[in-house]
Amino acid sequence: MLSRRTLLGAMPLLWAGRVLAAGAAPADPTLPPLALDEATIAGLRRSEDKDVRATIERLRRRAQETLTKKPIVREFEPGRNVLLPSSRLMLERALVLGLIARLDNDEAVAARLAVDLETVAGWEDWGPVQFLDIAEMATAVALAIGWLGPMLRPGLRDTLVAALVAKALEPGLAAHRAGVYWTKATHNWNLVCNSGLTVASLVVRASHQALADQVLEAAIASSRSGFSAYAPDGGYPEGAGYWAYGTRYSTLMVWALESVGMGQGLADSPGFGLTGDYILHMRGPTGLAFNYGDGPEDVGYGGMGWLGRRFNRPVDTSLALATRLRAFQALELVAGAHGHFDPAKFDLPLSRHFRAIDVACFRSSWTDPGAWFVGAKGGDNRVNHADLDLGSFVLDALGQRWAVELGPDDYALPGYFGSDKRWSYYRKATRGQNTLAFGTGNQRPDAHAPLTIADDGRARIDLSAAWDRPAGSIVRDIVLLPDHAVLVDDRIGPAEGRPVVWTIHSRAAITVEGNKALLVQEGRRLRAEILTPGGSFAVEPVPANPPEEANTGVVRLTIALPAADRARRIAVLFHADGAAPAIDRGSYLQG
Repeated sequence: MLSRRTLLGAMPLLWAGRVLAAGAAPADPTLPPLALDEATIAGLRRSEDKDVRATIERLRRRAQETLTKKPIVREFEPGRNVLLPSSRLMLERALVLGLIARLDNDEAVAARLAVDLETVAGWEDWGPVQFLDIAEMATAVALAIGWLGPMLRPGLRDTLVAALVAKALEPGLAAHRAGVYWTKATHNWNLVCNSGLTVASLVVRASHQALADQVLEAAIASSRSGFSAYAPDGGYPEGAGYWAYGTRYSTLMVWALESVGMGQGLADSPGFGLTGDYILHMRGPTGLAFNYGDGPEDVGYGGMGWLGRRFNRPVDTSLALATRLRAFQALELVAGAHGHFDPAKFDLPLSRHFRAIDVACFRSSWTDPGAWFVGAKGGDNRVNHADLDLGSFVLDALGQRWAVELGPDDYALPGYFGSDKRWSYYRKATRGQNTLAFGTGNQRPDAHAPLTIADDGRARIDLSAAWDRPAGSIVRDIVLLPDHAVLVDDRIGPAEGRPVVWTIHSRAAITVEGNKALLVQEGRRLRAEILTPGGSFAVEPVPANPPEEANTGVVRLTIALPAADRARRIAVLFHADGAAPAIDRGSYLQG
């Protein structure tokens, strides 16, 4: 029989991917979730994996830099009464300083973390407006307790537990009882908030079991709505950036629960175990993500070390340390991440269609840094953080991103969330996307565009509903051709009488000669050619509308067709300069 000490060491970190059965007997409230046990510390100390060692050294330098910095202060986002900057700084310090203090048995580092923990425990609250601030701060404090372990003085431990109860669990339980919107949401808010409450509840459960169990029951039940976003195939409606954010917390929640025998089947949520595929395919060979909606191009990974261990997916584990957030590099190390992503080791498909969210990605190679890649989007304009961007796409080739998504604007802009004012901002409006626009209007904010994959590999997006037309009236095909080229082929029915504008956004220097354009970027040269008659390219500046983002360095490449009462077609071929593909151009001459 295992001793209690052995059980404490073995359960929290699931090094072998062990899963405790859902529905197990109530966990012992004295078992800490995700405690940084001696076996894990010893394993990290003796690791000979070069990526693990390099990551630890980066974290060690970061910890030493923090010793010279001032204690944490209450810092709000510019223009918004949102405390997330402080919550996220506290989380970084909790994980980086907590890990290094234990790895190096460094009392100075532990004492420096204690200063910040004591500071935030004394604040009047951890979020005056929204619960994300509270959840992230609760995560930071709870994990710091578990990671510092014997290096945390008992008096401070009691102070931190009291702060978790008063500033996180009590307001969290009140929010659940009131049914505030994030408790029912299917997006990142649900996952982040419930994860923070879960980890905090498990930490305080030894001394506040009744309250902790009430919060756990509410959080687990509520989180099933958040986990539904991964169904059925791991795709994520909000895009790669919010996938990374939500998945960092969803994995942490399940990890914490399973570490004390309370998994409740969350790991079996449809698509959750496969969701590493989503971020794998959403990043092009440039390393940039297909960043539709409010997503940045430069997106890291979230929870991949745990996902890889839990679901026996070495490709996930090998990607985990590539996350760009130092705090979560620490978490990935503790989860068991190691190694370096080498696509040649895995049998990876060159295309992936995430059916529930109507997004597809195609690439010519996983090992060629100059490979061709296209991400194409249909989907639903009602999704949280969505733009009016049905039909949009990005294009990588020759080591460059040629067609770019502009990403988020300033969240403090008036009406940016929860208002139709959002659609007046260039980056959110249809004119700011790589798609078609008709007249001067936007796509319908409630429209859905199905994306299907044809036998020849093309992504077909039906844009008809976005413009109040019957199905099949406006159809976009996006095809990655076998000889390293991309075709964007739009067919517009005769009933669509409005003027049409075809647009992509690019950072390239563009020279136009009628129906041809040369795009040059970092010494690489890409050709765009209009195959159908009646159209010519134009290069336009992106409109400047302060206080919106200036979109410096980005231009619009457009094709404008006047209103007409006949069917129209716009087919554009992209290929490397001097390497035109073998394609039957004559078949496009009738338009």
